[in-house]
Amino acid sequence: MDNTWSGFFIPCIKNGIIKNLIPSLVDVLAFFFLNIYSVIRYTFSFNFIYIKFGRN
Repeated sequence: MDNTWSGFFIPCIKNGIIKNLIPSLVDVLAFFFLNIYSVIRYTFSFNFIYIKFGRN
């Protein structure tokens, strides 16, 4: 906890908030979109399996 907060706030104070906040936002958005993509892909594959095998 202490290492995470100091590792986030001290470089922001040293180097400026914009320089460190924007890459972290990009990482968060990339992680978010990758999770959404994997969930959508899993859902589509599950629906495909259900349609292909579930109705027989």
